[in-house]
Amino acid sequence: MTYQPDLEKAEASGRPYDILHQHARFYRTSYSDFGFSLDDPEGEHGNTTAALDERMHYHHDLDAGESTLGAGLLRVLMRSVIERGGYSQKGFLDDFIRYMTQPRSNRDPYTEIYLRRWFEHYSQGTTPENCAEHQRRVWSIGSVGGLVRPLVLALLNPENPFVATGMALGHWSRLLKMLGPSYYPDSLGKRGRPPIPLKRMLRMYFVRQWHALSDEALEDAIYDSQALRNFVGVDLAVESVPDATTLLKFRHMLEKQSLTQLIFEQINAHLAEKGMLMREGSIVDATIIAAPPSTKNRAKARDPEMHQAEKGNQWHFGMKAHIGVDADSGLVHSLTGTAANVADITESGNLLQGDETDVFGDAGYTGVAKRASFKESTVVWHVAEKRGKLKKMEAGRRKDLVVQRERVKAQIRSKVEHPFHVIKNLFRHRKVRYRGLLKNTAQLFTMFGLANLVLARRLKRPQCA
Repeated sequence: MTYQPDLEKAEASGRPYDILHQHARFYRTSYSDFGFSLDDPEGEHGNTTAALDERMHYHHDLDAGESTLGAGLLRVLMRSVIERGGYSQKGFLDDFIRYMTQPRSNRDPYTEIYLRRWFEHYSQGTTPENCAEHQRRVWSIGSVGGLVRPLVLALLNPENPFVATGMALGHWSRLLKMLGPSYYPDSLGKRGRPPIPLKRMLRMYFVRQWHALSDEALEDAIYDSQALRNFVGVDLAVESVPDATTLLKFRHMLEKQSLTQLIFEQINAHLAEKGMLMREGSIVDATIIAAPPSTKNRAKARDPEMHQAEKGNQWHFGMKAHIGVDADSGLVHSLTGTAANVADITESGNLLQGDETDVFGDAGYTGVAKRASFKESTVVWHVAEKRGKLKKMEAGRRKDLVVQRERVKAQIRSKVEHPFHVIKNLFRHRKVRYRGLLKNTAQLFTMFGLANLVLARRLKRPQCA
């Protein structure tokens, strides 16, 4: 194992670089050596290994029950969140550097590769926000996920003391009260196995969306992960995890009774009470979500409710998610699902809250103010000019003013991309999961509701503390 910080640059800039401390002898590093004899020059991964009588376990210095470095960093992150009343990137990075470079703050001799790469970049003068190594460049498994996911699940647990961060789902009672009549319709007083608690099923359903898991994969993941079991509320000593069929039936119930839309509305109602939906301006946009184009199935045909559309000289097959976003907070307040060939402008009337004074959209909404549904409206539309029209303008002061105006509109409109980023990159929902628009749109309501919670924790508002 190697650790090669740039000592000259680090010392010149005053950046601490020693993260190995008393454990440096176990690493090939520029400021220490192994310190013990070697008998096998090449290990399984090409690493030099110690003599047989000096080979030790990765965490050999730790006592039974003592936390590893990963657990220590998790505590650092949680304390940083609590002390600052929310997540601060700069605050956490300061705490992280201090913890890693302070002698004897960590007794675990195993410093994983992503941490070593981070401090190598840091020693070279890279800004802390850009020091992380792309996981594809290293051969080890993604250790960052093992740090971040349990934290997120812990922060989302309303029984956990870290709800003060503002990331917690503080509206569980609202959701349970709303879904209760549909989930427990006629079970009172009847014999037989009692239904699984609604709160547990709802949490399982949310975990499924966060981690892009199938019903069967979610069941296995809960068995494998203590963090997931804690969040869902399953104690394997006395009960088993609800099986995939149970989750399937729960999902079908949500879809048939349009309950996912109610979940979306209840989350937004909770956020509105916190002052996060201002209702003065909106941003509208749409994104294509791909569907399988193959005909290798029982029907030997594509999904008849999905269609293809051209975008950027490339054809895409699937559906389109149209959203309306609050111009101030960037939270999604309206959503519709259509086939991919439906023009953005046709859904514009379904994406407004009704109280807006200004609405922003890209060039796909050109001419929207002239539509019959908006002739009596007082809403002011700020639609981007088409690129071709800007290119044809003669150079001069007028064109400069128009370009500057378009830049301002684009800066405001950029907030609409944040929910798409959460859905497609964080939740990894780039392809539809089911056939038909009904099921996929139902899932989108849940996902955009959960995306609002992710975005809401970034808003530094006192109401969320």
